[in-house]
Amino acid sequence: MKTLMALAFTALSFTAFAQSAYALAPLEEREVNGVTIVVAANGLTVYTFDADKTTESTCYNACEKAWPPVVVASAEGIQAPVGVTTRKDGKIQLTLDGKPVYFYIGDEAPGDINGDGVGGVWHLIKR
Repeated sequence: MKTLMALAFTALSFTAFAQSAYALAPLEEREVNGVTIVVAANGLTVYTFDADKTTESTCYNACEKAWPPVVVASAEGIQAPVGVTTRKDGKIQLTLDGKPVYFYIGDEAPGDINGDGVGGVWHLIKR
């Protein structure tokens, strides 16, 4: 889990790269268990939170410790349907289709989807 925290907070400065078929850069599509889902450039699954009704994140404090936001160094080169929102601490968080995206602390390796359905409010993104 310590490794995941390190990945979540230190290796998340992404730069835009070649657009996928769905123009998700710097996010990607990946097939896991026969389902196409959205992952970050590090291969970890990203999730949405039902409490986020707009592009503004509602996940802070204890929530963001379990669900680290997917952040980038800048919004340069990011194109719809991927977007950004600015968090209260000034960090730039990615959004997809207008919803902030997060990692889950319980996912330790690419392909893990342990956060899907947690509390009935956290969901992986299927494409």
